[in-house]
Amino acid sequence: MRGNENVAPTAEDIQGFHSPSTASSASEPGRPLADQGFRRVEARALRGLRALLATVLVSGGATLLASGWSMDGARALAGASVGSELSRPMVFVGNHANTKLNAFALSAVGNIKPTVALTVAPTSGHLAIAFDGHGDLWAGNGYTSHTMTEFTPAQLAAGGSQKAQVAITSLDVAGVAFTGSGDLWAADHQTSVLSLYTPTQLAVSGDPAPAVKITSDAGVPASLDGPENLAVDPSGDLWVANALNDTIVEFTPTQLAVTGSPTPKVIISSLATSLRYPVGLAFSPGGDLWVSNKTPVKTTTSSTLVEYTPTQLAAGGAVAPATVVGNVGKTPWSIGFTPGGSLWMTLISGSVERFSPSALVSGGTPTATIAGATTLVTFPHSLAFEAPPVVTSVSPSSGAAIGATSVTIRGSGFTSDTTVKFGDEAASTVKVVSPFVLTASVPPGTGTVEVTATTYGGTSATTQAASFEYLGATGRGYWQVAADGGIFSFTAPFHGSMGGKPLNSPVVGMAEDPATGGYWLVAADGGIFSFTAPFHGSMGGKPLNSPVVGMAATPTGGGYWLVAADGGIFSFTAAFHGSMGGKPLNSPVVGMASTPTGGGYWLVAADGGIFSFGKAAFHGSMGGKPLNSPVVGMAEDPATGGYWLVAADGGIFSFTAPFHGSMGGKPLNSGVVGIGVA
Repeated sequence: MRGNENVAPTAEDIQGFHSPSTASSASEPGRPLADQGFRRVEARALRGLRALLATVLVSGGATLLASGWSMDGARALAGASVGSELSRPMVFVGNHANTKLNAFALSAVGNIKPTVALTVAPTSGHLAIAFDGHGDLWAGNGYTSHTMTEFTPAQLAAGGSQKAQVAITSLDVAGVAFTGSGDLWAADHQTSVLSLYTPTQLAVSGDPAPAVKITSDAGVPASLDGPENLAVDPSGDLWVANALNDTIVEFTPTQLAVTGSPTPKVIISSLATSLRYPVGLAFSPGGDLWVSNKTPVKTTTSSTLVEYTPTQLAAGGAVAPATVVGNVGKTPWSIGFTPGGSLWMTLISGSVERFSPSALVSGGTPTATIAGATTLVTFPHSLAFEAPPVVTSVSPSSGAAIGATSVTIRGSGFTSDTTVKFGDEAASTVKVVSPFVLTASVPPGTGTVEVTATTYGGTSATTQAASFEYLGATGRGYWQVAADGGIFSFTAPFHGSMGGKPLNSPVVGMAEDPATGGYWLVAADGGIFSFTAPFHGSMGGKPLNSPVVGMAATPTGGGYWLVAADGGIFSFTAAFHGSMGGKPLNSPVVGMASTPTGGGYWLVAADGGIFSFGKAAFHGSMGGKPLNSPVVGMAEDPATGGYWLVAADGGIFSFTAPFHGSMGGKPLNSGVVGIGVA
């Protein structure tokens, strides 16, 4: 592989932008709710994106606009610049020998002017830089000005001479890293101390006492000794490069929760010359740790990059690296991976270089170099990326249409302010574990949707791997079940039936399983038949005061209720909210349905009367109205919060729920006895 090739960035660099249960018989009195109007509100916590302020500057007589940008594909977007337009994604470079922070498009090659040149006064010596969740850039200025400074997106877009938005003093910062919660860790090379600052502390300038301070364990000399760069792994553990004792150490979030001198969970020590003044530290999207060595191997004037796999990192000790990439140039310092997997490296000899994923595997030389006087790169010491995140997997990849499934999303480029969408709907909660892992609560939905993550750098590209399938109750159709166990499907999938099979008692109802999309049938004796749905228990073979006439499932599919003709309720891994057992009825109860949250349920009588329990709202009934055939069941519509009633002749009555069709007026071999929702 040829070095310093003038090639465009790979697809890895430039990602697409987008902006068995115990049954309990309930014969005690319930508390029917009075008729009341109800408006269903689905609480969806929307996390807004932080808008970027428009900035106008005049450069050489030409007015240039630097505003919030729409990210679509890899196209360059207009903005403030020094000699070129503002293009994203970008790499920011901190120079130690001058007061400049430079930014280049990831496509930059050769002696090229920076897209942004930020002159920072009066600080200098940018040994470490990192973006926080808002897209503010933080610079650790060690050795000289002893500060940590913040610059906003608007300042970065404007370029020119800028004063830090926030300055934290009395810090000799050599390395910085943000956690998933937005806390900042800073490594002090001179005193061998790690300091944590919370977002609240970082909001104003000053000299705050660190929220947590980690010092070297006196009994473990290798714990902290001249710490340089920091990196957070997929589990949220913090890794430190100890330049002065040639080790890499790991601390867990628990160890880092309180001030002290914890013994590192893992210590990676040098084997021969594997670690020689390690300074650069970065995790690849695949979870491998790469380290750059400042000091060259004695047999060459060039330094090395070494790789450790997750298995090696877990074992610790003096272990031979999985990969050694030699001839990487003189005095490499900071390294960092783009979300797409390309490794960038600063060489304080005067250049910024890039390795493609394939080059790292084969041990090749860099495919692109930013070097020359026009670049304004002088003693480049640190780098950070403004690029969209990548989503590689969603687990589990399916769940109930009602939402609330907790999923783990893996990828790279996640920050503390990451937002997640399932299709067009925002996840109700998002917890960022690390730059590579986050968890989210799925909002309600239907079908299969794309899952995207958005950070200050843009929105992840959509891929087949980044999708989620909603199972079951979608409100788009329903089944009807006959007394012989036969199933009629209306815009709903068929999973099987008891039609043509011997039964001890006739089937009297059914319920859909939100977790699997399957369903249960229930017989008059309380027996349960499962189709693509788990069995939780039944009343089959047990004495009953009245025959069972229907059932309903919990929102997660983890349980269900059976209802008897006298209004009594039998619960199987489901909460009891009340019943009509032992109370006078104008007509026997013939079915039930549960609310979307499982916080209540409705019972329906043969005359179409409705009884509400728990948090179930009343939307109307057929009570007191003429019917061609008695009502035999009901189902809740997840999309509207309303419900349908079904009559023995297959007729449908809709209450705040759409009509999809019926068997009313059509010939039937057996009367309809229930309804379920797909």
